[in-house]
Amino acid sequence: RFAELAAEVFVVLIILYRLYGNLFQGLKSIDMLNSQAVNLSIACRALSTIIEVHGRHFKRERFAGEAPG
Repeated sequence: RFAELAAEVFVVLIILYRLYGNLFQGLKSIDMLNSQAVNLSIACRALSTIIEVHGRHFKRERFAGEAPG
């Protein structure tokens, strides 16, 4: 199950990277960016969630062997 979840997160990151590339590489008008506000909002929430979950996982691994206090 972990491998499936990791693959799904990887796919989401690829999609977000492609969205970034499509929106911010090259000259764009502000009207085009305004029309993509919903996509940008969803992308920001997705990245925030991935970072938050990864941070919790990293802290758990990092401090698992240390004594409390």
